[in-house]
Amino acid sequence: MDRYYEILGLEPGASAEDVKQAYRDLVKVWHPDRFAHDPKLQQKAQAKLKEINEAYARLRSVWSDLGTGRSASAPPASPPGQEPLRTPPSPRPRETRESEGSEVRREEIVNETESLSGRASTGLPEMWVGFSLAAAMLIVEVARAIMDPTGTKGDPLIKAIPLVLIPLGGSIYWLFCVYRMHKVIAEATNSTHPITPRQAVGYHFIPAYNLIWLFKWPNQIAEFVNSRSPSKSMAKGWPGFFFLMGLLLGKVVSGGLGLATIFSVGVYLTEKIRGAIESSPSPG
Repeated sequence: MDRYYEILGLEPGASAEDVKQAYRDLVKVWHPDRFAHDPKLQQKAQAKLKEINEAYARLRSVWSDLGTGRSASAPPASPPGQEPLRTPPSPRPRETRESEGSEVRREEIVNETESLSGRASTGLPEMWVGFSLAAAMLIVEVARAIMDPTGTKGDPLIKAIPLVLIPLGGSIYWLFCVYRMHKVIAEATNSTHPITPRQAVGYHFIPAYNLIWLFKWPNQIAEFVNSRSPSKSMAKGWPGFFFLMGLLLGKVVSGGLGLATIFSVGVYLTEKIRGAIESSPSPG
């Protein structure tokens, strides 16, 4: 039993609260997603996390024994005026304790799976909002081309308002989508993902570097997805390429087409994130 406390970095006889806190801390340190860049380290982290999970489950089973173990026979009657005699808990077979420990761990995994799956379905952003803005932009552009092909009719300032407000709204909502995607990943990885939600949004505002950033944060999402998917189903580079194409389309051809391209990539990313979390949400 002392070995399980040692695995968690605790002295024998540590309190239940200390054990729980040590377990949470070690899961953050040894989570395999932190080592997605190095397969050897990731394999070592998986083995270490398995050992940590086993130690925690065994200690949990001991607490369960102390709380529920009772002798099958009734205690003898006590003399009048004295407290009834209590029969100490009977020892349980080792096989039973190990079985209960496995059941405890399975229950934790099921609960964690349901929790993370729920966050994946409710926390990821809805891309239909972006497509609605793209459609509105296309309608404005087509109407302007039909009603004023030369661009000489009406007040130029009034005509420019929708052409400015709709792309601005699309840009703001897209940054919200980027934030929400990284928020969900942070929750799924116990905040071990190398890019925080604030960084994911903030680095878009750094001149020149923001072009590199278009490729960097989707590539880190690909690392996350592929670390949880045996098929390595997400390729790097392509999301960033289509982001860049969307920006160029919006500047040169049509703001509506540009928004539609960007939010199409958003659909791809959210589905990959959802699939990665639901297929393998629990550590180890």
